[in-house]
Amino acid sequence: MDTIKIENRAGYLYFFMGSNPLSMEDAMTVQSKVLATLRATQSTRMLFEKAGEQRKLKIQDFYAIAESFGKEIAGLKIAILVSEKLHTPEVAFFELASGSAGNNMRYFSNLAQAEAWLQQS
Repeated sequence: MDTIKIENRAGYLYFFMGSNPLSMEDAMTVQSKVLATLRATQSTRMLFEKAGEQRKLKIQDFYAIAESFGKEIAGLKIAILVSEKLHTPEVAFFELASGSAGNNMRYFSNLAQAEAWLQQS
């Protein structure tokens, strides 16, 4: 699994993860690191960027991640930046499931649009 880069940026916390494919175990490890950092910094806005390709997780895996992560991120505003070709039905499902749980999360393929959305009230 790639190393995660974390930066405090103007108005939000930035996470970058490199181009290696994600297994379910990797995804859960990333989730734990993200949650620990959010708690430590008390950030309410986050931009998560995943570079390159990723292994297609099963829809059940996306549901499990969305369900567990969704409970932990209630009240946060999260932009997820991925390449256009990673906007798959599974990604759309993850966004929908998280939104249904009351979370404010959107996927973007453009950094400027993601940052603009994060800055909106």
